[in-house]
Amino acid sequence: MSIQFYNRTVSSDSSTYVALDRASAIAQARAQSGVLATNVGREFAGWPILLPYVNDNSPAAPVFNQAPQFVWDSFTTTPQTRFFAAPQFGVLGLATDESMLFDLRVFCDNAHDVRIDLFDETAGDLFATITPAANLIDGSLDPNAGIANDVPYNWLNIRYYSNISPPTPPERSGNEFSYVISFQVVNYNIIPPVPNPAGLMFALDLWYSSSGGQNGTVARKS
Repeated sequence: MSIQFYNRTVSSDSSTYVALDRASAIAQARAQSGVLATNVGREFAGWPILLPYVNDNSPAAPVFNQAPQFVWDSFTTTPQTRFFAAPQFGVLGLATDESMLFDLRVFCDNAHDVRIDLFDETAGDLFATITPAANLIDGSLDPNAGIANDVPYNWLNIRYYSNISPPTPPERSGNEFSYVISFQVVNYNIIPPVPNPAGLMFALDLWYSSSGGQNGTVARKS
């Protein structure tokens, strides 16, 4: 088998959806319709930023070299919890024993969890959740927890994660798959009130193992 690049999904005000709960965010992402996140920009100069190399020679570079955006809801309050989700564009056909490889990088102010769900679009069901059962967690998800006076703060960190999906079983061979990545993101309560920006930035690369079968994309929407 060979390893092939498929696509890159980044935080964007054109493809990341926001909601008050995870189920709604995922539903919007799967339909590719709903309330889009807002590009809030780099509200604080101390925020780290995810950027591709200017001379990137990876398979993603010709098409998927858009830098991710800092996204949030259309307004920011303190405390605040929002859910975000972004879809895979198109679907990927997999043969028996073929798998997907996910490679994720995330920045968040203040805390988040993240889940990657892989759907079998042909069978119409959830095939696998790639992340742990309790989701990947970065910091306390209690919006009233406030910021502890220890450095580095959560928003000074970049989180990364890689994992492989289960091999495609024979009964699903030739089926078409797509993922949704979803986040719960918390902006902590700050007392006394001070400027308290909130933001999420991520980039997710998808690779797949190919046995030389009919892998490829089929557009979800015309």
